[in-house]
Amino acid sequence: MMKKLVLNIFAFSLFSAGAIFAQRTCGTMENLELLRNQDPSSIQVMEQIEEQTKQFIAANGNSSRAVYNIPVVVHVVYNTTSQNISDAQIQSQIKILNDDFRRLNADKSNTPSTFTSVAADSEINFCMATKDPNGATTTGITRTSTSVTSFDQTNKMKYNSSGGKDAWPAGSYMNIWVCNLGGGLLGYAQFPGSGSAATDGVVVGFNYFGNTGTVTAPFNKGRTATHEVGHWLNLRHIWGDASCGNDLVSDTPVHTTSNAGCPSHPKSNTCGTTAEMHMNYMDYTDDACMNMFTLGQKTRMQAVLASGGARASLAASTACSGGSTTPVYCSAKGTNTAYEWISSVKLNTINNSTGANGGYADFTAISTNLELGKAYTVSLTPGFAGTAYSEYFKVFIDWNNDSDFVDAGELVYTSAGTTTAVSGSFTVPSTAKIAKTRMRIIMKDGAISGPCEQFTYGEVEDYSVNIVSAVATCATPGSLTVSSITTTGATLGWASTGATSYNVRYKTTASTTWTNTTSTTNSRSVSGLTASTQYEFQVQGVCSSTSSSSFSASKTFSTTAATTTTSTLTVGAGTGTSAIAPYGTYYMDERVQFIITKAELDAAGYSSSNNVLKSLGFNIVTLSSQAMNAFTIKIAHASAASFGTSTSFLAPAMTTVYSTNFTPVTGWNTHNFSTPFSYNGTGNLLIDICWNNSSYTTDSKVAFTSQSTYKTLYKKADIAAGGVCANTTGSLSYERPNIRLTLSSSATSRMEESELEEVELISVNENFDFSIYPNPVTTDLSVSFTLKKDNSDVIITIYNLMGAVIENRILTTQSIGVHSEKMNLSGNENFTSLSNGIYLLSINIDGQLQTKRFVLSK
Repeated sequence: MMKKLVLNIFAFSLFSAGAIFAQRTCGTMENLELLRNQDPSSIQVMEQIEEQTKQFIAANGNSSRAVYNIPVVVHVVYNTTSQNISDAQIQSQIKILNDDFRRLNADKSNTPSTFTSVAADSEINFCMATKDPNGATTTGITRTSTSVTSFDQTNKMKYNSSGGKDAWPAGSYMNIWVCNLGGGLLGYAQFPGSGSAATDGVVVGFNYFGNTGTVTAPFNKGRTATHEVGHWLNLRHIWGDASCGNDLVSDTPVHTTSNAGCPSHPKSNTCGTTAEMHMNYMDYTDDACMNMFTLGQKTRMQAVLASGGARASLAASTACSGGSTTPVYCSAKGTNTAYEWISSVKLNTINNSTGANGGYADFTAISTNLELGKAYTVSLTPGFAGTAYSEYFKVFIDWNNDSDFVDAGELVYTSAGTTTAVSGSFTVPSTAKIAKTRMRIIMKDGAISGPCEQFTYGEVEDYSVNIVSAVATCATPGSLTVSSITTTGATLGWASTGATSYNVRYKTTASTTWTNTTSTTNSRSVSGLTASTQYEFQVQGVCSSTSSSSFSASKTFSTTAATTTTSTLTVGAGTGTSAIAPYGTYYMDERVQFIITKAELDAAGYSSSNNVLKSLGFNIVTLSSQAMNAFTIKIAHASAASFGTSTSFLAPAMTTVYSTNFTPVTGWNTHNFSTPFSYNGTGNLLIDICWNNSSYTTDSKVAFTSQSTYKTLYKKADIAAGGVCANTTGSLSYERPNIRLTLSSSATSRMEESELEEVELISVNENFDFSIYPNPVTTDLSVSFTLKKDNSDVIITIYNLMGAVIENRILTTQSIGVHSEKMNLSGNENFTSLSNGIYLLSINIDGQLQTKRFVLSK
């Protein structure tokens, strides 16, 4: 059932009767009320975030986008030993967040068929920080002992001064505090924009965090953190915190109130809903009964992470990279090896005999290869100083190479108590990641609780294992070819190897996910591809049910470009010749707004197939060739068809589409947009133009059409230092210039050759200029730029015409003067897969962006 989306974000009550008596207790709304009382200005900030969210939803819908990676730091604040939860418990929660937000959760099959069409992969990942705010290596975990026995939602656990731990910078990390919460409180979060960076983050009770260790049922599946992170990413409770309330999401059913326990599906209510979505993570049901976010919730969360969003800086954070490149595993150790230790380890080519090593030994310099799908035997021998004690062994292998041993199947061997050598077999999963990874062997006098245990008698040893593909027993296909390439398909071919069939997989070169198909001949036609996109494919020979070759090397190809249609509309055919807006240079400065109605666009020939506005122009009949500095055009959708009698400039959220110094000429003056504007096909258009000069001359006059209502509002002034753009009121006029608009069927992130000019794509920046050389380039590209002010932050990015980032470099607090940076393309790990052609290099200095093209010719 669709919900009305028009409401003030604060027009819901903070508590509902159902929530008061729910078993799950989330303190987010109480925390919001506290923060609003402390800083009422946060209300306006949240309203602005909501407006940005609406615009993002309108512009993007529920489409797939790039996956965001959010660095996480976990602050454990403990008063007792049990509250000081283990690394393994923390890692289990991070895995749950990744599974839940990417819809990889094992219980997703429990989602009723009623809702599977809207169940979403939110395309958000979480990674433990590997670099602290000072750039030092970290595990992403801090531990603070406190004298405070329990906390509430007043944020005291977030300050050193009140027995907690100060936050790490909220622009680079998601802070999670894990502590003892009183009053039955499970957790709470801070909405975007609702409070200061010092308190920004998520709080979860230590006994509800993760799915191992100290967790207690029925909140023992890690869904408290999933719920609270949802709030942190701007999701509301699914019942809208009111009877039949609104959660600001269009594809979630209306709920009477919160649900508790595990309701049966379908559950109807008095709001007219035949089936409540009580399995949604933003309800109050038990952990085992939650399993989904919706597409609409995904889009709300993506909105705050997208460019211009309240949490956009996290998407660019490097806190999960840099620092140490060594995997950070939890620690495990025996503290007393005076009596027993691991004497010998044998696995494939590993044959390591040692004595006592102080409770832990790092033998990761010793490794062996393990083939996918193959069985191996591990042999372990205990060593004793005298009396032989009964020792227990466990062997763990990190199959998915995610720096922990807690995933299913990663405990590969367990022995009963023994005083002599033991051995056992395991098979490498076919899903194991092909990579160098860690094997951990624990020997203990007593039962072993897990891979991260600290204990008294015994020893731990770590080794490396290299997961490799199974050795092929039939020939790998070669001589790959591609023919009959169209915008949406191609025919893939290869030399026959005599195999009975072939497995074929293909994907875009920017993707990590393959599409798989088969063939019984040496070719395969594929369809459903995307125009102007680079793909790669590989082929595997299948000789029998147990014998297959390895996949071939990739063959790349690009689909042809889709045809882009363009239309030119002229709104207004009047013969008036005295209008001076927007080129009224008799004054130093000018701001003007024009309204074009949907009816006028239709009358001019608008077609819904061409909805991307790429330029507009005005026809000068009397020229004054005065240059206009910082000539800026902004566009927005408008509900109003005219200004009425109001002299106030309209102030919706505007898109800056054009900004440069401009000198007019006689006739049509066309302004080609650096940022195309996506017209929604239903609204009116508001055009806002402003420029600032330090001198004046005569006006340039344009052809115009007199209107029956006020559709022009202007302000002219002599302000040598600029500033007219900030004026909020002006004068009304019936004279609106004849305006010529160019619309196309696509904004196309893949740019046509004719559009690849060395121009600024976003905005004018008078604080720097730059050049790149050599061009064309074979391996190393030099970038020279001049800064005209100190303490500038510089981001240099190289990307292909599809927008995929090839290289990204961040330089902070740069001084005034000339700088040179060498971009070592050949040192990029993806260099060998880069095809020759046109690439883009952009420099972002203190938020101002310039972009130029170059040609790679290896």
